[in-house]
Amino acid sequence: MSVWWREEARKAKAAAADELAAGQKALAELQEVLKARDAKLAEAQQAQADMLRRQRELEDDPPGAGSDGGEACVGRGWRRYAARPGRRPRKACA
Repeated sequence: MSVWWREEARKAKAAAADELAAGQKALAELQEVLKARDAKLAEAQQAQADMLRRQRELEDDPPGAGSDGGEACVGRGWRRYAARPGRRPRKACA
């Protein structure tokens, strides 16, 4: 009778070990997925930061705006820039 009990205990122990190994494998796979997504997110955030920096540089220094503050011909894309409070309107291109 004690042989049956030992056999069942061994089977239960093996099943638990298999389940634990499967859980650890799934966890490792999910950690890899998370790592890849974090890398993609960091890349996208860097690209967004670069784009915003370039956009701010363009807004701060429109084409044709010299350091002398003279009138400059600017395209349609700069109308919003000229209309900002505190900005002197610039003449439009012909």
